[in-house]
Amino acid sequence: MINDLASLVKIKQRLDQLIGKGTWVNYEVETLAMELTNEPVTQLLLDKLHVMRLLEKFPDQAYEDPFLFVNIAEVINNSPADFSSVPHIIMLEAAYTVHSIDEYRFAMGLVEYRPEALIKTCAYLLNHDGASEPVGLFKFIPKDLLSPGQFKEDSEAKEKAIKLYIDHMDAFTL
Repeated sequence: MINDLASLVKIKQRLDQLIGKGTWVNYEVETLAMELTNEPVTQLLLDKLHVMRLLEKFPDQAYEDPFLFVNIAEVINNSPADFSSVPHIIMLEAAYTVHSIDEYRFAMGLVEYRPEALIKTCAYLLNHDGASEPVGLFKFIPKDLLSPGQFKEDSEAKEKAIKLYIDHMDAFTL
């Protein structure tokens, strides 16, 4: 059985096995949730199923809409979505979101996608976390979109933190 902390790809794999690849997208999320667990269904699991349906039907939209991206980031980082406010995510959460969406896209047979909206959204988040150069999987962000001032040691620490966070979340959600 799958719990609500499972990654999107893990849930997708389970649904593909249980219901059939590509066919589960047409089911109601409540039905899918009941197929996945014998435990009470949580809002987080329902939110993850909604995100997955969106990624299946409109795979580019998560990267093209900054508001949607930060809300999806909340869900991917195991917090239920709250569309009544704009979440404030940090660089680590954004990194894990990009990692997870890319992993999901690859599972669908799609290639990496880096539209301008994603680049600017991630640059904004990195600036607010004090990054003055692209670190970790954010190498797609042009350096001129970031504010100067960070030391080499800071960049190395951010790089390490991103890797540790992604590794932790991947292990945590299995």
